[in-house]
Amino acid sequence: MTKIWAKIINKEKIVKDYVYENNEPFNVKHFPLYMIDICEHFDIEVPVIISKHIKNYYLFNSTTFDITDFISESSFDRLVLENANH
Repeated sequence: MTKIWAKIINKEKIVKDYVYENNEPFNVKHFPLYMIDICEHFDIEVPVIISKHIKNYYLFNSTTFDITDFISESSFDRLVLENANH
């Protein structure tokens, strides 16, 4: 099972959070699909995903998307994803 705790952070406070769940085991190739579902839940655009985001999530169970990873302006400072299977 894949469980990802997604948090929208603004001014060092969690303003929204969501636990994404999928019955399939985590698959790094599906990371963009997980991001689409998470961003749809928050009603935000999907950020630009680069290899460091996927690598950090896979190696360290966490990754952060800063405001610079989004194309348009956002009302928050960052989006943080953490592996919730631990």
